[in-house]
This record gives sequence, C-alpha cells and structure tokens, in this order.
Amino acid sequence: MAPRSPIDDSAAFGTADWDGAPCGLLRLDESGRIVAANAGFLERSEYAVGDVLGRRFWDELLAVGSRALFQTQLAPVLELDGRLEEVMVDLRTARGERVPALLNATRLTGETGTSIGTSIALMSVPDRRTYERELRAARDTAERALAADARARRRLELLNQANTALASSTDAEIAAGSLARAFVAQLADWCLIYLPDPDASELLRWSAAHADRARTLLVDRLAELLPVHAGPSSAFGHALLRGEPVLLTEVTEQDQRESTDSAEVLALYSALRPGSAILVPGTVRARQLATIVVVREHGRAPFTDDDLADMTDLAARTGIVIDNLRRQAREHSNSVALQQALLTTPPPTPALQIVTCYLPATTGNEVGGDWYDAFLQPDGTPVLVIGDVVGHDIHAAAAMGQLRGVIRTVGYTQPGPPADVLTRADAAARGLGVDVLASALVAHLETGADGSMALRWSSAGHPPPILCRQGQARALDVAPDRLLGLGPSLQKTRHDHQVPLEPGDTVLLYTDGLIEDVAEDIDVGIARLIASIERAGRGGLDELCDFILKQRAAEGRDDVALLAIRLLRRPSAPA
Repeated sequence: MAPRSPIDDSAAFGTADWDGAPCGLLRLDESGRIVAANAGFLERSEYAVGDVLGRRFWDELLAVGSRALFQTQLAPVLELDGRLEEVMVDLRTARGERVPALLNATRLTGETGTSIGTSIALMSVPDRRTYERELRAARDTAERALAADARARRRLELLNQANTALASSTDAEIAAGSLARAFVAQLADWCLIYLPDPDASELLRWSAAHADRARTLLVDRLAELLPVHAGPSSAFGHALLRGEPVLLTEVTEQDQRESTDSAEVLALYSALRPGSAILVPGTVRARQLATIVVVREHGRAPFTDDDLADMTDLAARTGIVIDNLRRQAREHSNSVALQQALLTTPPPTPALQIVTCYLPATTGNEVGGDWYDAFLQPDGTPVLVIGDVVGHDIHAAAAMGQLRGVIRTVGYTQPGPPADVLTRADAAARGLGVDVLASALVAHLETGADGSMALRWSSAGHPPPILCRQGQARALDVAPDRLLGLGPSLQKTRHDHQVPLEPGDTVLLYTDGLIEDVAEDIDVGIARLIASIERAGRGGLDELCDFILKQRAAEGRDDVALLAIRLLRRPSAPA
C-alpha cells in the first residue's frame, strides 16, 4: 500500500496549534499505528513520511529514557485520564539526535464513546520558548498600560516584592524576615513583623529590618520591647490587641510619650526618628496570624490612605501565607513521623550487610510516599523491597504503610519469585480496597547449590538497581513492568530478572527522589548517581550511603528511600 501524504491541517487531529505556535502532530488509529503526520513533525524529526506512517509503536520515535518513561508511567495515565499535558520528553531524530519537546496527547472517541485513536502534539523547546517570550511580552505591555501612573507602578512592584518574599521559604519566620526586608526596600525606612508562636499564641516571634543595616539592631531591640511596654490604647495596642489597622500620618513626641511606659523605648524612638507609620493586622478565620508595622522617618513624605489600603491588602495576604506555611509544616512533621514509624530495621543476615536510609524532603510538603523493607522468608531467603506511592502528603504516607504491609505479608506467607509476589500483592491490595498507584521493586537474594549467590528481582515501573563491583558501578537496566494499582485491564505478565553476585558486590535500591530533576532526563539522573557511587570509593556501606545522600540533601525537593546491600562473603551452600 502506498504511503499516505502528511497532513498539514491540525484540525484533522482534533488538536489545534497553540495560539499560532508551530508544533508537530501525529495521529494514531485505535491500535496505536501512526496513520498521519504533519509537516511540522517531519521537519523536526527529519524523518521521511514513509519512515513514519504505518509504525506500530509511535514511542519508537523517542529517546531511550523517554520511551521507558512513556511505557511505564505516561501510557497508563493516558489510558486512565484520556490526556497528557505538557510533559517533557526527548524526540529521537532520524540522525539519532535528541530534541527536547513538550508532549501533549489526547485519546479520541467516536459518537458511541469507543476509542478511535489518539492525537499527539510535540512542541520543540525553542518553539515553546519563542511562544513564552511572546506571551511575556504581551503581558508586559498590558501591565505597562495598567501602570500608567507612578503609584500604580510602585504598588505593582511592592506586590511583586512581597509575593517573592513570602514565597522565599517554607519556614514562616524566614518568610517574614524576607518580607520585612522587602518593605524597607520599597516602602519604608524600617519595619517590624510579629507572628504568634504556633505552640503558644500568647507568645510573639518577630522579624525586624532597617534600610540602614547598621541600625537593624536598634529596630530588633524595639521589636522585643514593644509587646511588653506599649499601652493598650496606643497605635501598637490597637493593631496587635484589637486587630485594627492604624494610619499615623504624623508621629509626634507627645504620641511617643503617651504610647509607652519605658524609657528605653523612648530612647529608641529618638534614635529611629519615626515620622509616619502604618500598623495592620493579618487575620485569617478570625485569628490574627501577623501584625505588620512599617515606619517612615522624619523628612520623608508621610503615608497616605492609599498606602494604608495597600498594606491592609498585603497584611491579609501575609496572614493567609503564614497560615498555609504553618499547616504545611505540621503536616510535613506528621508525615515524617508516620513515615519513620512505618520503616522498620532490617533483620541480621549472615554474610550480608544491609543499610537502609530515609531522607525526608526539606522543602514544601514533598514527603510521605517512599519506603523500603527487608525481611527473611521462612526458609531464610532475604527479601528486599523499595517503593514509591504516588502523592506527597500524610495520605500518601498512610497509603504507603498499607501497601508495604500487603507486599510484606504476601512475600512472607506465599514465597515465590519476585514477579509473583508483585502480582499477588497488586491483586490483594485491590481486593482490600488499598486504592493507590505506586512503583515498587521486589528482590530476592538466592543461594545456589554450590553456595553461589544471585539477585533476582522484578520491577513495577521502578528505577533500576545499581550494582557496584570493584569500584565500578552500572545500572541493571531492564524494561520495567507496569506500576502497581493500574487494575487488571492494564496489567500484563510481570517478569523476573537475575544477576550473579560475588563477595564484595554492592547493590543499591532507591526511589526517584535520588535521581529525578524536572530539567533532566531520568537517564542523566541515573548517570549522576553512578558517578557519585564511584567517587565515594571503596569504603564502608554506611559511608557510601551517607556520601550519596549528602550529594542530594541540599536540593531537598523530594523524599528519598535508599536500601543498600553488600555481600561480605560467599554463604554456605544449602544443606
């Protein structure tokens, strides 16, 4: 049959070009065969139309790492949700070059609701960057039109600086310090921000900043004294105790004397020369979570009603951010505590050293789904498990505990090859209502009749084990099977893989937090981990794990589970 001509009309795919930005388009039939490709795709991939049309598996056009990502993780999502949106992949050109591209895919259905094919859109990164630059340029033009006068421009800059400061840390006190510095850079000569202690609301924590850093100690001392020595009828008392915003267009010496009973406070006022001030509370659900004080010294234009409106809005935003950060910190702490309570110590094993590590994320709420496990079957066979439940919160930690228990129980009570353990555990979890999506790897350390030892494993969409022998490391990279939790309609036969081990060999099992980076292909992360293992040298297993984790700990975007084994000597042959 003669090859069909490429299709240039994107409407034929059910997917339009994105606001005029060019993209490569493919159309698959219901069996997954490529039936159409537009000129944009052919140009980017450098393939002739006859080399593309009729292919049974479109993902053959992707680089190796991206193809594995699509087969094990993206294809199930497309099957379940019917679409993929802006996933970074690497396209493999006809010359073997890798071209970064953003993937969008949509399953197409007929009038009866049955699948009639899939549309694929691939936008190369340069095209995307051009599109984003044009979008940013249009947004800048719109913002300049809105910010026609000086106050509008100043307010936008203040909002931008405040939002950046509040997003600078997941720690509420650190974010408040950044916000205080932003206010003195844009609006005031000095600033105080008070936050109630999360464990004792009657206690206050504060952040202080001055435009002249040499005078920050004066402002910090004033921040310490004011809650104790400011009278309830003072402006500070109105803002802190009553939750009322206050604008002082002029701060007189009489105002200062009447506001406090402390000579030290009056001396600090004299040194800091307050001329006008705004004091505003940040209240969320009837709880005052922040109090902001901004002050301009004598000689500067006083604050206005417009400034008070801006600060009232910013204080409300600050209260919401502080509330969210505090809740995230509590949930993060609870998730870590639950996670660590569920991760048990591995059993002592003759001729084998086992080291386990769990490193919680240090930023955001990315914690909860990763786990490791090690136990002995009734016949003494060591079983190793590493896994990662989709999700990063306390619910993921709880789901992890359930799935870990299922795999542990099945692996102990129904001994069999790792692939069988995963198959039975997946079915048991479904039957027990453990509704999770997870990657996992189960491995057995098997001793032969002659005393030789081998690692047998099966992977449910999990990163490959790494074997280190005599200072040289390599990934035991085999095609992983589908994730756990996809359901019987998407599940295919699982497979076992095996590699012989020698005395001194080290095997590392790990979760994707150790290798993933949003800006990199997963192959790059694995290569970086292998290089790190080889740099660590031939020291002890604990030292190796510490070295690996220190390389990743500073980034802290995701939690990490790590299980490492080292064969100390050849075990005795079975009796």
